[in-house]
Amino acid sequence: GAGQGRRRVADFDAASNKSTKPTKLLNVPSRQLQRCPPVMQLHTALPSIFNSNASASKGALRSPRGSINGDGSASPHKEEPQSFAQKLQLKVPSVESLIRSGASRAENLFRSPSKDNLVRTSSRESLTPLGENESPSAPAYDPPSDIESEAEEPPGSVESLSKEQLLHRMLRVERSLGKYRGKYSELVTAYRTVQREKEKTQAILSQSQDKALRRIGELREELQMDQQAKKHLQDEFDAALEEKDQMITVLQTQVALLKKRIQVGPDGSLSPEGEVRQSEAAEVSASPTQSPLKEHEVEPEVTEGEGNSDPTKLMEALQKRVKRQENLLQKCKEVMRTHKERSAQLSSENETLQEQLQERLQELEKMKELHTTEKTKLITQLRDAKNLIEQLEQDKGMVIAETKRQMHETLEMKEEEIAQLRSRLQQAIAQKEVVQEQKEKAEKSAFEELERALGVAQRAEEARKQLQVQLEEQVKEIEQASEEERKSLQQELTRVKQEVVTIMKKSSEETVANMEKLHSEALAAKEEEMKEKISKAAVGEQCKEEFAQLAKEQEQQAALALEDAELQKTALRTEADNKVKEIQLELEAARTISQEEAGLSHELSSQLEELKNKHKEQISALEEKHHEQLEKHKGTLTQQHNAALEELKERHGAEMETLLKDKELQFQAHVKEMNQKTLEKLDAKQAELEALSAELSEVLKSKQLLEEKLSAAEDAHSLALQEHETRFQDQVSKHSEELENVRREHDQSLGGIEKTLKEELNALKIVLNEKEKEIEQHVLKEKTLQEESHSTKTLSESQLEIESLKESNAQLNKITEDLDKCKKELTDLEYQLEAAKNECQQKEKSLQETEHQLEESRKELLEKEKSFTSELNTRLEEQTRLKKQLDDEKAAHEAKLKNTITDMEGKLKSQETKMENIKQKAKEMQEKFKKKLQQNEENMKKELAKKEEELQKKEQQVQEKILEMAQKSSQGLSNTVSELQVNHKEEVEKLHATHKHEIEELERRWQERLGQQEEELMEKHSVILQEKVQELEEVSQQLSRSRAENEQVMGEIRGLKEDLAIRETTVQKLQEELNEAALKLESLAKSEALLKEQMESVERNLNQALGERNALQDKLNETEEESREKLKAWSDKLNEAEKQLEVLEGARCKESADLQSKFEETSIQLNAKEAELQQQMIKMSNQMSHYCKEVQSKVECGSNELQQKVESRLKELEDKLLSGQKKVGHLKNIILTKADQICTLEESVRQQTEENKNLCISLEQMTAQVNAHMEHIKALTHEGETHSQSISEHVQKIEELSQANRVISETLKANELHISSLESVVCDLKNQLASNIKEKEEAINQLKQQYEEERQKAAAQMERLDQERQSALEQADTLRTSLSELEMKFTQSDNTTGSLQARLEELEREIAEKNEALQRLTATIDNQSVSKSEMDQLLSEKEQKVSGLTVELESSISRLSELQEQLDLKTKECEQLTSDLKQQHSIRENEKCELVEQLQMQCTQKGNLEQEMAEKLQALEERNQQYKQKLESQREEFERLKNEIIKSKDESLKETEERLKETEERLSESTRKGSELKKKAEQRISHFKKQLTEKEQTITTLQTSLDELKSNETSVQKHIETLEEKTKSLEDTLVKLKEEQAKHLEQVLHNERLEKEKSLEELKVMYEDKLTSLQSDAVQQGQLKDTESALHEIEAKLKEAEEQNGNLLAEINRLRGEISEKDAQLEQHQATAREVQNPSETEVKVECSSMQQTKSVMENELENHSPAQEVDDEDSLQSLKNKLSQVKNEKEKIHKDFVRLQKDMRSLRKEHDHDLEYLKKELLEENEKKLKLELEDLEMKHNSAMKQIMREFNAQMSLKEKELNTAVREAIAKAQSVEEELISSHREETSQLRKVISQKEDDLHKTVQKYEQVIQSREEEMGDRVWQVQKQLEELRGRTQDTSEIHSLEDKIKCFHRNTVVTHLGSTFKDPGLNISNAFSEPTEIEYLRKVLFEYMMGRETKPWLR
Repeated sequence: GAGQGRRRVADFDAASNKSTKPTKLLNVPSRQLQRCPPVMQLHTALPSIFNSNASASKGALRSPRGSINGDGSASPHKEEPQSFAQKLQLKVPSVESLIRSGASRAENLFRSPSKDNLVRTSSRESLTPLGENESPSAPAYDPPSDIESEAEEPPGSVESLSKEQLLHRMLRVERSLGKYRGKYSELVTAYRTVQREKEKTQAILSQSQDKALRRIGELREELQMDQQAKKHLQDEFDAALEEKDQMITVLQTQVALLKKRIQVGPDGSLSPEGEVRQSEAAEVSASPTQSPLKEHEVEPEVTEGEGNSDPTKLMEALQKRVKRQENLLQKCKEVMRTHKERSAQLSSENETLQEQLQERLQELEKMKELHTTEKTKLITQLRDAKNLIEQLEQDKGMVIAETKRQMHETLEMKEEEIAQLRSRLQQAIAQKEVVQEQKEKAEKSAFEELERALGVAQRAEEARKQLQVQLEEQVKEIEQASEEERKSLQQELTRVKQEVVTIMKKSSEETVANMEKLHSEALAAKEEEMKEKISKAAVGEQCKEEFAQLAKEQEQQAALALEDAELQKTALRTEADNKVKEIQLELEAARTISQEEAGLSHELSSQLEELKNKHKEQISALEEKHHEQLEKHKGTLTQQHNAALEELKERHGAEMETLLKDKELQFQAHVKEMNQKTLEKLDAKQAELEALSAELSEVLKSKQLLEEKLSAAEDAHSLALQEHETRFQDQVSKHSEELENVRREHDQSLGGIEKTLKEELNALKIVLNEKEKEIEQHVLKEKTLQEESHSTKTLSESQLEIESLKESNAQLNKITEDLDKCKKELTDLEYQLEAAKNECQQKEKSLQETEHQLEESRKELLEKEKSFTSELNTRLEEQTRLKKQLDDEKAAHEAKLKNTITDMEGKLKSQETKMENIKQKAKEMQEKFKKKLQQNEENMKKELAKKEEELQKKEQQVQEKILEMAQKSSQGLSNTVSELQVNHKEEVEKLHATHKHEIEELERRWQERLGQQEEELMEKHSVILQEKVQELEEVSQQLSRSRAENEQVMGEIRGLKEDLAIRETTVQKLQEELNEAALKLESLAKSEALLKEQMESVERNLNQALGERNALQDKLNETEEESREKLKAWSDKLNEAEKQLEVLEGARCKESADLQSKFEETSIQLNAKEAELQQQMIKMSNQMSHYCKEVQSKVECGSNELQQKVESRLKELEDKLLSGQKKVGHLKNIILTKADQICTLEESVRQQTEENKNLCISLEQMTAQVNAHMEHIKALTHEGETHSQSISEHVQKIEELSQANRVISETLKANELHISSLESVVCDLKNQLASNIKEKEEAINQLKQQYEEERQKAAAQMERLDQERQSALEQADTLRTSLSELEMKFTQSDNTTGSLQARLEELEREIAEKNEALQRLTATIDNQSVSKSEMDQLLSEKEQKVSGLTVELESSISRLSELQEQLDLKTKECEQLTSDLKQQHSIRENEKCELVEQLQMQCTQKGNLEQEMAEKLQALEERNQQYKQKLESQREEFERLKNEIIKSKDESLKETEERLKETEERLSESTRKGSELKKKAEQRISHFKKQLTEKEQTITTLQTSLDELKSNETSVQKHIETLEEKTKSLEDTLVKLKEEQAKHLEQVLHNERLEKEKSLEELKVMYEDKLTSLQSDAVQQGQLKDTESALHEIEAKLKEAEEQNGNLLAEINRLRGEISEKDAQLEQHQATAREVQNPSETEVKVECSSMQQTKSVMENELENHSPAQEVDDEDSLQSLKNKLSQVKNEKEKIHKDFVRLQKDMRSLRKEHDHDLEYLKKELLEENEKKLKLELEDLEMKHNSAMKQIMREFNAQMSLKEKELNTAVREAIAKAQSVEEELISSHREETSQLRKVISQKEDDLHKTVQKYEQVIQSREEEMGDRVWQVQKQLEELRGRTQDTSEIHSLEDKIKCFHRNTVVTHLGSTFKDPGLNISNAFSEPTEIEYLRKVLFEYMMGRETKPWLR
């Protein structure tokens, strides 16, 4: 009763604990949890996820027949049915793995045709999702193993644990349950994402199929259209042939009819003939041969008229017509023949084209067959792989089933043994009861024997104590031994694991290498099949990922197999521990019994020893079996794995190689196409640049008039533009550098993900380098064009200045408009150049960025390799440490074993034998392990060394492949290769990730944090980038606005320029008004005051105009300053934007720096945790690859837009090109004249090259026969070639000289025009002077006597001028004589060259005679009839001829030297002429200085002699012009003669060279024949050798002569160069002198005009005053004398003024003659010009002072006269008047004679000028006519050639286009067919896989149902057994209630039972008050736990827990 009460209280307490803590009831015993792997823990804990609520509501967990403690209230059938989700979640781990692996297989097989993923995964692998195969957007899920379950401490005794420790363990278990829940939910989400991606891929496949079908339809339609067009062309051609055949038949019938009519003709009727002929004419006019018949259409009528008169004439006419008709027929036949030939050619071409088509079709068919065979091979390989994988799965399932079956058998055996032990226990209890009865009887019967019994009992107790001590020691030793064995087994297992891992590493590395090879081959094969769709390369990537996953899964399977083995061992250990505990309990029971009875204790000890022995034997047998099974399993697994991996490696390597080859070919073709396109674009751009350069040269010519006026404004504007450009470029460079920094930081934060772009950038680098080179070439061309334009400026300036004097002011406006247009075009071109430069800079920057990224990635790779090597070294050190520890432990173990043996020797001999056996076995095991360890260490070392070498080789190979692919590949391949690198790195990292499971959670947390930070950074960076893009767009808009404003400013400037031009026109009008005012002054001498007022008003107007002009210039400057200010403002805005950008980037840099510091700290902390980081970096790399693809798509869109913009710009440039080409067309017509000369020269050069080739051929023939002479002949040929090249250079130089001479002649003509304009100005001045002189004639008549004296002086001056003229004429005559002498010398040189040519011809004849003589000699030697004397004679003749040739050569060389001396003399004469000119120039300068001194004294006395001096001026100018013309003509003749001499020399040299070559050839032939003679006559060899040596001497002499000729040529070249330099310097000096002289003349004339006008006005005033004074003071005669004296003084002053005028005019003439000055004298000339200007100012001052003095003198004289003298002077006045009138009359007569003489002189000059102009015009007309005719011929030829070339080009282009189109269509059709086949195969495979999956799911459902049924039956059996055991316990309790000993036993059993219950339930409940418990409830719980373990091992552990 007390026992039952205690039991109920215990049940109540347990129920209360269960209700309060429902999760605790679900916990497994802590020891089992600690020893189980994480998978078992999950499955033991999973039911709490789903049934925590149910268990909380229900209370206690129920057993199959009630509670665990025996309440039979509940039954298994009363439980609620489970939901489908719970069943799914509670399925066996193998079922889960099947479902998940099935899903992964389906997905992988759907993505790729490999079908290699059908590998069965184990229960642990079932927890890892398919993260690696998922899309980059879904995060890969790889949950780590439960660290807490692995890291728990080994279990101690439960009694030592406290409540808090137990609570702590329970909380840990609860945490692990929460984690497993989260992991399971993540699993479900991953599975759903995978399904979604499947659906997406199916949709994409269907879309791609639809697109492909549409494309195929379009291509078929295009093919049909092309075929119809070809048929149409064939029909037209056939119709044309038929028409021609009909024409032939018509003509034949006409001929037959004519013949018939000729026969009928004499008889009569002729009317039908006319009709027939008319019809013939009509038909023939329709026919192609109508032109000959039209001529004879008129003849029939004539013949009819004649036929009526005479039949004979008619017959003759008819015969003539017949002949004509026959001729026509022949012509028609010839035409038909030509047509037939053409048709035959066309048909043959058509046939060849058809054959080519057929060949290409055959090639296509072959390609298709190859593709089909390759596809079938791939399919067969995939099927084989699938079968292999299925076999592997079956084998693995069989192995697992066998292991489970064996475990099950062992468990059953152990259960049977436990049952036997229990039966023995029951027997012992029965015996105990019998003993107790006997004991009671013995106590009642024998009290006397107690003392004996007590003594015996004491002895027994002592013996028992000894036995107990011994047994305890033995038990401890056994426990220690078992623990040590367990530890040793664990260490061995860890070693085995490491070995397996290393083996797997090796195999995986080999698989990786082989897979890379296979993958490269597969890629190449597939990309040949699909050229257009490079995206299919992703299939190869997926294949590689699948292979990597296979390797992973196989590694995991091996690890799981090892873990299964460990589980089995741990299960065995737990069973052994349980048995030991049972034995300990039995020992305690035996001790209590032995206290009462010693005899029973002996029996129990013997039984215990037997049990121990049996147990040890069983353990040893099990261990041996387990070792054998492990070894077998390892062997089979490794063999299968190696075989499968080798097959996969081979296949993958083959596929990878083929794919790589195909891609290389494809990208080589792509690179070639890109190169062709770039070359074409370059050609187009070069043509554009040439056109633009031509336009620029034209524009620059028209520009330079206005450049002088607008130079200041334009320079300022250009400076501002340059500053703006430089700033803008600097800003762009800064911005690009900042962007580079941003990208670099971004790349660093993302961990070097841009490695994938490596190959693209390498490819782009090559293209960009080429483009940069092309751009540099363009820039160089532009620079050269600019330099040429600068060089042409000097000539164009002089021409434009001359033209500016001729052209009217209206043309200035047009030129300004043209200039504006040109500036616009220039600005546009500058903008385009800037855009191109910016693009180039951007590309260069992107390249630099990518190079930096590549370098960083390489550094990272090197660092990772170093870290891997360091890790390998650390692991090796750890292995050595473990070995040392193992050795130490073994030594300790041996020592302990020896101690136990010594202790137990005397007492337990039977145990010693067993222990010795165990020791021997242990020693054998140790030796085996030592051997294995040593072997493994050696193998590991060897394999590690091999692996390291292989890794290095593979990395080198991979890098080389990457470089090759980068050079030959585009974007698609770069992605695949980069992903290969990434996969290679991942595999290397995964090999090292197996040892780092302990730190996975911390790393995962850090990874999550880092991932969040990186995502935040990505978002920030994207936002900042968008902001920067917007800012850039705003800046670009502001720039465009600034450009628009600049254009507006330019428009304003243009308006101001137009205003300036208008103002200039007004200024010119005002100048014209001034001229009119001057005329009025001349006509209205009396109205001086009015004239002065008008002059003042005109001056005011001028000042106003000048003021307005200055105001306009100020406005221009202001506008330019405003534009500069605006540009500065925009640049400031840009700088502000840049500062903002820098601030943003600084903030970003700080953020990135902080993050980097954090990252470095974490990396320092997590160096040991790299494996987990690497796994999550794989996820990040997948995400970043996704992002990279998006960025690539964006970049492609941007590049497409850029391409469109560039194409539009190119179109605009092409339009400009067309306009430029039209302009170039005009220039081409001019160039064609020079092209003829070039063609002739090229033909001569070609002839020379052909002759050189012939010489080379002949020399090669001679080499075999005459080796001795070869070197000399080769040297001669080389010299000849160099000589020909120098001749061609001479020709080019001569052409350049001729062009320079033409330019000089043009400049001289322009100077003549300039001089004529100056003459017209002088004529105007003369007219003004004449008008002034007419007014002054009245006053001058009084000065007749003085005038005669002055006339004498003038005559003397005229005589002087005549003498000067005569001297100049004598100089001209001397020059002419020198020229004539030069001509004579040239004619002599020509004669000498002609004589040389004649002698050369004679030499050629002599050589021909020599050849004939040689032939005769050979004939005579053959006949052997020639004697030595004849040979000697022939040789002597040859020697004489050779000597004659050498003499002639020397004479010709001497004549050439003479000619060169003549040239030198002529050059010296030219130099003398230039020195004479210099001397004359210096003399004139001295005269100038003297004139300047005379001019200061000149101003008051300029009068009547001005007319004469002006006429003299004109005469001198004309003479000067004549001299100039003569000099120019002489120069032209000299240059012409020089060119002719040089040409004749060159021609003679060429001819001599050609003849020398011919002589050399003939000499070589003679030597060859001589060698043949040597062979035939060996006796005469010595004689011939002597002769040959003599010939060699002659050849050396010839070589020396040739060298001399070459030196002469070089000297001639030097002379020519010096002459060219002299001509160039003369031209420059001419141009500069002309400019300076023109300016100086204008200044001098202006000063003279002003001075003359002033002096005239003053003289008028003076004379009028004097006349008035004379009239008023007529009475005063005394004053007359004073007036006469004053008049004499005035006349003297006038004479002096006239002399000074003459000197001035002479000076002006001399100034005009200063054309031939050099550069050194220009500075002196400028100085003299300045000196001339300064004195002119001083002259004006001196004149003014002199005038004032004269005025004062006159006033004083008038004042001195008194009024008293007036009466006396009246008479004298009348007499003076009479005298004056007489003087005036005489003066008028003299003046009339002078005017007549002037008119005669003018008429003579005009006649001379007319004659000269007439001659010039005739010469020019003749030259123009010749040029026009030549140009027209050249144009006709050029046009016809161009048309033919264009036709041929168009035909070729059309053919090529057709061929390309056909090839493209065929390739597209082929690719589409292959795609369709692949898609169909993919669909079939997916459908088959789906069927397989459905079948497997059905099998799974069936197996689940079976397992559920079996579990239910087992649960019922277990309930029955528990019921029986409880009944037995109640019976035993009823029997043993009275005895106190049994209570003590029950207390001990209760304690033991409580401990077990605590371990089972996980509760910490201990009630000290309750002393009574169920002693025998523990065995049922043990059985229950064993059942659970068995069901887990058989794959169904979850069901009983739920129950």
